[in-house]
Amino acid sequence: MLSEYLNKIKTEYIKQGGDSNFITAYTEECVFGFNEINTIILKDQNILEIGSGPGLLATYLSSLGYRITGLEPFDKAFKKLESILDVVNIENKEYLKIIKTNFEAYETSNKYDIIFSINVFEHVEDFNYCINKAIKLLADNGKLIVLCPNYSFPYEPHFNIPIIVNKKITYYFFSSYINKNKNYYQYWDTEECWESLNWINYKRITKLCNVENYSLYVDKNITQRIIDRLLLDKALIKRKGFLVKICKLINMINLPYLYSFLPGSFQPYLKLTINK
Repeated sequence: MLSEYLNKIKTEYIKQGGDSNFITAYTEECVFGFNEINTIILKDQNILEIGSGPGLLATYLSSLGYRITGLEPFDKAFKKLESILDVVNIENKEYLKIIKTNFEAYETSNKYDIIFSINVFEHVEDFNYCINKAIKLLADNGKLIVLCPNYSFPYEPHFNIPIIVNKKITYYFFSSYINKNKNYYQYWDTEECWESLNWINYKRITKLCNVENYSLYVDKNITQRIIDRLLLDKALIKRKGFLVKICKLINMINLPYLYSFLPGSFQPYLKLTINK
């Protein structure tokens, strides 16, 4: 059902002159996001998606009867996402709102049972502020679900480079590589993307949760699912060829199984559930 929905949008987008590789990357991202949250959300819940991108996941969920609000500013490095939203048919407007704003500027009196964000919190200006704001918007027994890279792990996924100590030193060593490959990263401005990265990591999130007395759960099985995706997702394989080879080796020696026993700081990618 999801594949049919996405294929319909993909066909229409390409028909209108859209880039095939661009829409493929985001339809695959939608599949990943749906697989990660579909067992968590319920149809009688009020749901907020922070950073809905081109709106593919939000519109699909609304077509199934989920009541969802999606936030996306469509500015700076990711303005091209709006070109996909333009061909998305919002079938169930009663259940869906796409608001063109960032989370920091979003004002509402609504309370949400589920707030989720997929590959967005590494781009916000202050992730501590955003987590605190999201928690305040939760209804009783509500949950905040955050999926994002873990910058405690020495790998920067947007540019496929190792992390050397911190952001400043990493850029010192790889700035020429990043800028030289601007044409490769054709779907977003490399400088804007790099500047937006806030180096979010498990240790800093844990510190915030301890200070604010939030409950924090880490899904350590996400590493295996990310590796599975890297081995099956054609769009990712094309963009991250060398990393795919490493993942094949990791799978051969069953290293993802070991990751399920390691602390959150060692996880390359985070799936966090945070609540009051």
